Amino acid sequence: MATLDDAITHASQPTTAGAQPLPGGVWAAVRRRVAEPPATNVRVFMILRERGVRPSEELRLWTILRDRTNPQLYRPHAIPDVAADPVVEGGQTHYIVRTPQGAYLRLTEAQHEVWRAMDGTRTIAELGLDAFRRHSLILPIGELVATLKAEGLLLDKPVGVYRAINEALARGTTRTWGRRIRRVLTGATLTLSGIDAFYSAIYRWGGKFLFTRVFAVLASIVALAGIVAFGLAMSSGSDTYEVIRLNGSVTLGLAALWAVTLLSFIIHESAHALAVKHFGRALTRGGVMLYYGLPAAFVDTSDIWRSPRSARIIVSAAGPAADLLVGSLAAITAYLSPDAAIGSIAYKLAFTSFVSSVFNLNPLLELDGYYILVDLLRMPDLRRQALAYVRGPLWDKLGAHLWMRSTRWMRRVSRHPQATTVNLDERTLPFSRQERVFALYGAATALYTALAIIGAAWFWRAQILEPALELLRGVWWQRVIGALLILIVVLPTVAAILLALWEAGQTMVGWLVRRGYGRQPGLLSAFGVLLAISASLAVLATQESGWRWVGLALGPALWIVAFNALLAVRPYYRGAAIYPAILALIATTALAGLAGIARTLPISPGIWVMLDGLAFVGLLIAGFTALLDVDLRAAPLRELLGTAVLLMAAFAIGGTALFSAQTVYPTAGAFTLMITAAPAYFGALALALLLQHLFGLADSRMVWAWALLWAGALVETAGYIADLHGRGLALDVLGSGLWATAWLVHLATLRHLTLSEFRWEHIPNMSESDRLARAFQLTYHGCYEMLHSVYGARRPDGHSGCHGGLGCHPGSRTRTDWRAGANPPNCGTGRAVCRSITLHRR
Repeated sequence: MATLDDAITHASQPTTAGAQPLPGGVWAAVRRRVAEPPATNVRVFMILRERGVRPSEELRLWTILRDRTNPQLYRPHAIPDVAADPVVEGGQTHYIVRTPQGAYLRLTEAQHEVWRAMDGTRTIAELGLDAFRRHSLILPIGELVATLKAEGLLLDKPVGVYRAINEALARGTTRTWGRRIRRVLTGATLTLSGIDAFYSAIYRWGGKFLFTRVFAVLASIVALAGIVAFGLAMSSGSDTYEVIRLNGSVTLGLAALWAVTLLSFIIHESAHALAVKHFGRALTRGGVMLYYGLPAAFVDTSDIWRSPRSARIIVSAAGPAADLLVGSLAAITAYLSPDAAIGSIAYKLAFTSFVSSVFNLNPLLELDGYYILVDLLRMPDLRRQALAYVRGPLWDKLGAHLWMRSTRWMRRVSRHPQATTVNLDERTLPFSRQERVFALYGAATALYTALAIIGAAWFWRAQILEPALELLRGVWWQRVIGALLILIVVLPTVAAILLALWEAGQTMVGWLVRRGYGRQPGLLSAFGVLLAISASLAVLATQESGWRWVGLALGPALWIVAFNALLAVRPYYRGAAIYPAILALIATTALAGLAGIARTLPISPGIWVMLDGLAFVGLLIAGFTALLDVDLRAAPLRELLGTAVLLMAAFAIGGTALFSAQTVYPTAGAFTLMITAAPAYFGALALALLLQHLFGLADSRMVWAWALLWAGALVETAGYIADLHGRGLALDVLGSGLWATAWLVHLATLRHLTLSEFRWEHIPNMSESDRLARAFQLTYHGCYEMLHSVYGARRPDGHSGCHGGLGCHPGSRTRTDWRAGANPPNCGTGRAVCRSITLHRR
């Protein structure tokens, strides 16, 4: 009997037949090797069984592993000395448990009893059976154990393997950087020590009077008088009652507005804190935080969750009530002092307090009004569940109801008897109370969000951006204040909006991919073109009105969307022949976005002309690099003629841009005029160079994305010439929209790079050698079909080596047989695809 070492030595020695070239390609070699009988009878598995080490009875390794990985045999052990406060609501008792992380967990009576029974001696199965005997309920013990472990209420700490893997995979991506920036803008806090003792002293020294009935009556009278006084002050038209200016000065007005806003925040949070102390609960922390770049006060009132529902409602309402009271007192003061500086400052305090009260009481925002509504309806996590219901299940149920009604109508029209079977489809059942609440709240929230974005954009433009730009035109100290205002207020807000748009774009692309629209790039392209044209027409209709700023902001926003989509596309092409072109297009998109931002600012036109020129230089480099990836010898004559015509047209376009520059700048020198007209010539030249790459993708799904890219470059070239005359805003929006659509469609198409689209014919009764040969053949055929579908047939480097002679596509122009031991040629279609092909070949 041969030993294992002999078998390994024999298997590693080359045979004489293998040393000679094998006719017929690699598949003939595979069939011949499989058909050859083995030289020796090697019983490998018997040798392994004889040499294997049997586990001892003491270790019982496999038994231990099986028991540890079986969730039913897990024995949870709760940490000791954790208090749970009972809260009775609606005739039911719940227990509020404060976790070691500072959060609060709400448990039912049965869940609390199961948690207390977790002493490390009972398995999950035993705990579930005991709960069923006591309460006649089938409790999800596994979910309860997972929640308790995640919150640190069990001795076994959560490992978080999948979380660590996801963090490692997401490290360095744009989404990770966006979350870090947002965390800095919204989560930077400065915690002050002694908050609980400070507010406890204030409550003892007179704060308790604020929660008496007498004070409630007095506050109601003051609030009514204050609202009337504020309305009279607003309608008076006096210069004293302005939000931004103070005695005609924007600088003093902004300083006073910031001061009263911070005071309003402090009063609001102090009211929450005193309400918590009124019900005998503790303030865990408090201090100052950054809220999208703006300073704001905060207190942690989560300990109130240990109190009944009525107490939580009062704590949530205390902040808006304090804003209303302070705003009313300030409004009365402002109305009684119309000609004094104190009246102007009091009006600003009244304005910020009333606005804060209205916003905090709005239940459609996740602020105080939302938590009041949640407690009234007894629906925790209402917002998330309602939005999730509106996004999916609501439309499924409406469709099922519509289908059921149409079916009944057709039966009545055709006079068929009604079906007597019971309908078991839950979607056709009437809407329950919870579903009605979810539908109404989710729809109202979505509508309000859209209107709030429009209103906030108008407010920031009129009340923040324009005063900041006005300061930039003043003396040096006013320019410093204006620059700080833009840096501290405007830019963080813009960054937050862009991050939200980027996350929304990623969510949209993920939804499109999950629904399979990545296989239909034509449909996505048509939808994107329709949106881009609609936006361009809207900008064209409003560019002479006060809404022109929307078009100025829309162009840079679309360039930023395209830039983020390009960053997501870039890893797919790393190692490909066209990768340098992708890098050049990334630079082009970034420069075009900066040029769009420069157009919105009151700066010299030469800056955006220079940025646009650099962007077109990047586009020209991308065109030259893409042309290197095209085999011009295989191109038909009509395609070459098209490229030649565009090259000649580039001179005409450059001459048109030169004439336009001379018309706009009649006193400029020849060199300045040539520099100004050069970007249009570069754009036309890049269009001619990219045309061959576009023709090469004519039979692929990627042609839609590259066609949109080409169209966007064409529109941007025309828009640049129109911008010289100040009439290119609509073309800029259209070009940036086409560019963003191109890369979003590109990304959605690449994420559907999968073999699940192909179906193989099943052939029964095949030998092992034929089955192995067919498996390799179908693998290579699938890889080629995938490449052909996405990248087209005319890839000079990719197709000559990627499909080889193994399952070659019938319509391919070249056929190359790979011999045993040969290395694959350089594939020009991308690193991920070529790596998978090389792995299969090996």
